[in-house]
Order: sequence, then structure tokens, then C-alpha cells
Amino acid sequence: VRTFNWPLDAIRTLRDDNHALMPTLSNIERGLRWLVEGVQPGDSLFFHFSGHGAQQEDPHGYEEDGMNETILPVDFMQAGMITDDHIGD
Repeated sequence: VRTFNWPLDAIRTLRDDNHALMPTLSNIERGLRWLVEGVQPGDSLFFHFSGHGAQQEDPHGYEEDGMNETILPVDFMQAGMITDDHIGD
């Protein structure tokens, strides 16, 4: 933040030690929408996920190995995983 002089309102952090900021599927999706909202050519965006990942079958057949890479929100057992395809959309 200090190195690049990013304003604090340009950064969103989800973390598992604050109930309101938990990295749930819903909060991660909301954060991704916020990140790309109003993006313009030449903008730089940064998304970092420090958590668990997995794979699940690619239902569309796009992946060479037949598997999508996923990230696991804290509520993935109830809400599901977030696939690389979903993040790309």
C-alpha cells in the first residue's frame, strides 16, 4: 500500500478473523465484482487469494486435463467452490 501509494479505498481485504469480512463465496464474488467495476483499458488489477484450492471436473471440456482449478471459500462445503472459469467471467 505505502510502496505504490494506493489509496486505502482501492483495497478490499477478506479474512477469517472477522465475521463481517469472512471470505465466503458470496463475499469473494462481491469483491471480484467491486474489483472489475469501472475498469478501463490500461488499468492494473490485483487479486490475491491465500487459502486452499482444489480441482473439479470441467463440464465444458475447455481444460486440457479435464479439470477446473478452484479456490475454496470458507463456506465451500455449503456454497461450493469458485472455479477459474467463474473468476474469468
